Amino acid sequence: MKETEAIGFYNNPGYHSLVSAWQESGRISHQSVDSFELLLQRIQQKDCSLVFLGLDHVTISPLLEIVIQRCRELETPPILVVFMQEYSSFLRSKVLSAGADWVIELSDDPAIVNARLDAVLRRCRQMAKDPVLEFPPYRLDKGSLEIHYSGNTKSLSHLDFRLIEYLFIHNEIPHSRDKLLQMVWNQVSPENNRRVDTKVSQLRTSLDLNGSNGWALCADRRASGYRLTQTALRQAHARSQKILDANRLY
Repeated sequence: MKETEAIGFYNNPGYHSLVSAWQESGRISHQSVDSFELLLQRIQQKDCSLVFLGLDHVTISPLLEIVIQRCRELETPPILVVFMQEYSSFLRSKVLSAGADWVIELSDDPAIVNARLDAVLRRCRQMAKDPVLEFPPYRLDKGSLEIHYSGNTKSLSHLDFRLIEYLFIHNEIPHSRDKLLQMVWNQVSPENNRRVDTKVSQLRTSLDLNGSNGWALCADRRASGYRLTQTALRQAHARSQKILDANRLY
């Protein structure tokens, strides 16, 4: 099996040591770069399917957004994995909401860290093998720009497909209108927020993302935007919350 090609930039020796160990085990083909500028150049050259970014949390926001923007400019973006030194649910949520595909906390048990890498590599291999992404019952065919679900087939424009692909890949995460403009339209003007609302409404209707097929494209008031969520997960969460609330009474 061909090794997954990875490129990385780190300002912490611990990150580099971990990835080097993965390379020595034959799980990835990895090359680190010495500067942030070189990382951006390599991403632009489209010669990697996986990007590792290891930064201290105090400097993560501006550099992370630049990397995400450069990745999303490509027709087939590489998977972006961000390393964090310690677990922080707030920071992890912030990084994922910004557009990273995966977060690995080095403070976790080594077995968990390795299991998360395996999950990332499985996704890399799936994307390299087949341009079809599976989110049952939805199948996203990147080659034909078609969405298949429950016996239906819908053909989308490149922009529509890019938006729904982004929402499916980053499901259960709230996305502000500004963030969707940046990640999908490559625009930063808040004056175009109405464009996001119109497009989301069209896709929700045309793809039946109303919960009837297990997925719902909902408005998220806290993020002033939208979230694509699995309705089964929402129902399970509601049941769990009721059980917790009932237990508190005793």
